Amino acid sequence: MNFLMMLLFALAVSMDGFVVGLSYGVKDIILPLKSTLIVSAISGLIVCLSMLAGIFSTTFISIFYVNIIATVLLVVMGLWLISTAWREQHRPKAIAEETLLFRLHLPLLPYVIQVIKAPEKAAGDNEEVDNKEAWVLGLALAFDSMGGGFAVAMAGLSVLQTSVMVMLACFLLIEAAMLLGKKFRLLLFPEGRISPKIENSLSYLPGIIILLLALWKIITC
Repeated sequence: MNFLMMLLFALAVSMDGFVVGLSYGVKDIILPLKSTLIVSAISGLIVCLSMLAGIFSTTFISIFYVNIIATVLLVVMGLWLISTAWREQHRPKAIAEETLLFRLHLPLLPYVIQVIKAPEKAAGDNEEVDNKEAWVLGLALAFDSMGGGFAVAMAGLSVLQTSVMVMLACFLLIEAAMLLGKKFRLLLFPEGRISPKIENSLSYLPGIIILLLALWKIITC
């Protein structure tokens, strides 16, 4: 049962990687194997650190309250991911692009924030994602997994096994999505980009999967 929870969690936090990989494949952007490994390793590391924080917190809280807190965190995170996806789809483009943070004259911060908001932009105008861009992409894709890692650690999942599964899921989903995008680019994506309808639908999946984890936790408690 814990294995299925780990698998669901790994799929949830790796779904953004699938969308990015699909986008890269459709646009014929190259993500070298080393860059994919960097992105996957960062995802696993962020999950590992957040889970360690979750385990540390359980030393001060009784098991009864740990289960309640873990379930509540999963529900909150699932709803937050879904509401974030909905807001991004209904936010006017002009407002989304012209925020105060994008006007800051800092060389890295606007770029990092932009990639967090739209991970597929990590490549910029290049045809290949280099190692430095892969680090930023990895951090962007792992951004939403921190709260989830904290919650699933409190739910009793293994730190090592979950982190490894997240790395594997992230790597496999990115590679599979890039292959899918490249092979079926002309057939499925004649406009040279992912259909907004498909992208919008996929953006809800992480939140839905996290809510399923919360439901599973409630049923099995």
